[in-house]
Amino acid sequence: MRQLTLDTTSIGEDQPQQKEPQQASFGGADATSGFAMFANKFASQMQQHGEGLLTGLKNLKNLLPMREDTLTTRIVSELMEQSESGANKLTQDYEYFDPRASMLAGESRSRHIPRVRGSFHQAIVFMVGGGNYVEQHTLSEWASSNRSRDTAGQPRSVIYGATDFVSPSAFCQELETLGNEK
Repeated sequence: MRQLTLDTTSIGEDQPQQKEPQQASFGGADATSGFAMFANKFASQMQQHGEGLLTGLKNLKNLLPMREDTLTTRIVSELMEQSESGANKLTQDYEYFDPRASMLAGESRSRHIPRVRGSFHQAIVFMVGGGNYVEQHTLSEWASSNRSRDTAGQPRSVIYGATDFVSPSAFCQELETLGNEK
C-alpha cells in the first residue's frame, strides 16, 4: 500500500502552533472513507452555493432570445405553404415565376400566373450578399420541426446559401473596415 503524506503545517515561522502532518492513503478502507468525506463536503458546498447558481440560471433565461423565427424563416414558411387565404401578408407582393404554370395557362409573358395549389416540400433559399448562421440555423430547425410539416405529415427540406457567409469576428472586422473609410 502506498501512502502520501500531506504536510499541512504552516509556512510562517512566527506562528506558534504547528499542526501534525495528515496522512491520506490510496487504497483500502481509508480511500473509501476519504471519498465519502469528499462527497459529503462537495454536497454541502453545492447546497450552500447551489441556490445562487439556480437563480443565475433562471436569470440567464431572460438574457437569451425567445424562440422566434427570423424574417427569412417566416417568409419561406409562407411561400412554401401557398395558402390562398389573405393571411400571407409578408409574401402577397412577391413575384411568382413558374414556367410550367405559364405554359399550362397558355400565357408566356402574362403578369398574372396562376399559383400552384398545395404546399412545396423543397426550397432553396439564397441570399445575395451576406448570409448568417442564425438564419441558416432557424431555417434548418423550422424544416425539421413538426410545425413545418404539411397536412400529409411530410417534412420539408430547405437548403440555405449566400454569396458571403462569414464568421461573427470576420463580420465585425468588415464593419470596422467600413467604419474607418471616409
